[in-house]
Amino acid sequence: MKAERIKAFFAVAIPDAIQEQLVVVMEQLQPRSLGVDWIPPEKMHITMRFLGNIAPDYSEMAEQAAAAIAKIPPFSVQLHSLVLFPSPQNPRILVVKPESYIELLRANLVIEKAVQTFEVKRRQRAYVPHVTLGRLAEDYYLPSLDISLPEMELSVEEITFFQSVDGVYMPLVRCPLMRV
Repeated sequence: MKAERIKAFFAVAIPDAIQEQLVVVMEQLQPRSLGVDWIPPEKMHITMRFLGNIAPDYSEMAEQAAAAIAKIPPFSVQLHSLVLFPSPQNPRILVVKPESYIELLRANLVIEKAVQTFEVKRRQRAYVPHVTLGRLAEDYYLPSLDISLPEMELSVEEITFFQSVDGVYMPLVRCPLMRV
């Protein structure tokens, strides 16, 4: 009998203080919005690499990725703009994107290289880091997204390997960045 697979991904968890600020943004939009499935704060994250359904024996892959991640110096990103994703013409989600995300792109490439020899889902599109606030129905309505966001500086000091079980994200391995 084939072992059951697990749905897994690497991500930067969003700390409580920033979750609270994002909830305030969502609360500003919710009363005037239709067809938006809002994301609970505890599920907020920036996906670094979605792996898909992988074998339950992930320890070797996680160790290899953790060793690679440990070589990345800590960095910060400013969560900056509220946008429809993947495009305003064909939106599926409402997200907050970082202002500049070159360090997230570099970290993504490190993880990509670390997992490439393992049986993981192939990347379907270019990596665009973001925090999902809500999933949009086909007939959604959102008021103007021209609202000012609070200053939100996200300090990235670890990347977590998560398992998703029935929509609950469980941290399996915490991978600290380089100690400086």
